Amino acid sequence: MSNTLKDPEDILFEESIDAILCSVYSNEKPLKGTVAMLDWRLNSLVSQFLKKGHIEGKKGEVVFIPFTKEARPKGLMLLGLGLKEDTVLPTEKKVLLDQLRARLVKLKMTRIAISVSSFDLKEEELEKAFKNFQITWIN
Repeated sequence: MSNTLKDPEDILFEESIDAILCSVYSNEKPLKGTVAMLDWRLNSLVSQFLKKGHIEGKKGEVVFIPFTKEARPKGLMLLGLGLKEDTVLPTEKKVLLDQLRARLVKLKMTRIAISVSSFDLKEEELEKAFKNFQITWIN
C-alpha cells in the first residue's frame, strides 16, 4: 500500500512513518538530493555520521540513524550504493533492497517513506521490494 508524494521537509513531521529510506554514495560529498535536504533539516546529522566514519556509503552498507526516542519517524535508514559512477546491476539492486528490507523487519518498522530518486528505481519496483509495507513516497 502506498501514499502520495511528500516533500522531504514535510516527511520529518509525518507521524504515520517509522523510518525514512534514502541511499548514500561513498564518494558523493557534499551530499545531494533528498538525503542532502534531510541532512540540512537535521542540522547535519548525516554529515556528522559520515565524518565520524559511522557511514561510509559502501555498497550494501545499511545504517539506521535514530532520532529522539519519542520522535516520529523514528529515524533515517541509509543504504550504501558504493561509488556514484559505478553501475548497480538489477540483480545487485534486488540483493541491496532485500538487505534493507531485512533490517526494517528486524526493527519492526513497516511504515516507511522512500525517496524514489535516491534509489533510481521505479515506484513499482520499490513496491514489489517492500511488499506488505505501508509506503509514503518522497519527491
